[in-house]
Amino acid sequence: MDIETQNRVISILKILQNEKKAMGSTAIARKIIAHGLYWPERTVRYYLKICDDASFTRKISEKSGRILTDLGREEIASSFVMKKLGKMSSRINALSYEMDFILKKKIGTVIMNISIINKKEFYQNKHHIKNVYKKKLGMGEYLLLPSRADEYPEFNGLPAVLKNSNKIIIGTLCSVTLNGIFMKYKIYIKSVFGGLLEMKNHLPFRFTEIINYDGTSLDPIEMFLKVKMTTMRDYLETGSGKITASFREAPAVAYHEVIKLAKNLDHAGLNGILAIGKPGMPLCGIPVAEENFGLIITGGLNPLAPLIEKNIAVENHALHTLFDFSRLKNYNNIL
Repeated sequence: MDIETQNRVISILKILQNEKKAMGSTAIARKIIAHGLYWPERTVRYYLKICDDASFTRKISEKSGRILTDLGREEIASSFVMKKLGKMSSRINALSYEMDFILKKKIGTVIMNISIINKKEFYQNKHHIKNVYKKKLGMGEYLLLPSRADEYPEFNGLPAVLKNSNKIIIGTLCSVTLNGIFMKYKIYIKSVFGGLLEMKNHLPFRFTEIINYDGTSLDPIEMFLKVKMTTMRDYLETGSGKITASFREAPAVAYHEVIKLAKNLDHAGLNGILAIGKPGMPLCGIPVAEENFGLIITGGLNPLAPLIEKNIAVENHALHTLFDFSRLKNYNNIL
């Protein structure tokens, strides 16, 4: 069943589900018109036949029309899941576009992750967070540490637990901020997947686990951290271990401009690029199209990894909000 047919079938099934009674093609066509679409009654009958053949609907009589079957309800539920696929990639694109950060002036909005942690646990373990930044495995050098959850309207919608005086918020730069910065230079960076990156002797070696952004409604970095799959503490001690990172692709024609921008980002304390591949060449074993090149970007939530590995409860909200960069501080002034 092609996408157009599937979408039209689902539209009919949803009408039957909402009406909760048998309906004929004429009544269904009227409902479709009410939704701002126009399908001739003959078209409706064609798709109803498809629904019948798939056992999504059952014909009661010529006069009464059809009702929705249990299989039809399952099909609606499945379509809802399918519509959620790609939700993460859509949010990445939307937030990147909405950013107005100007790299040369270091002003404007950036994309923030939010983490919630017990205040006592944070102060006892903040040196681990600082060590991740020192190793340049956080996204840049800036973060946020507000004293209260209600200090900033951007945090509206976070769990009510934030009102608990025993909790603290940590705001880390999301690596998708780089997408937004590159976009301002007319360079489109595609976020391909998030994963676990094995580091050897302080250098990226290979990805051991990946989740494509086009195929998930959840942030892969957040997911890998939640199930404690990183070994960041090993990396901090030995230079080898598993961290979270993402893989991006950029057009080969922008290669030299990206190299230049990476240096500017590093100078501004905003670089999260761990590796840049050559056009058309694999990067850490990941193939890219001939007209593209790959980039490996550190996970913005990496600074929290050592705490999570110690079984300290951390609640992460990746890609949470746009935030004014001027209100962030260098990690050396906070941790």
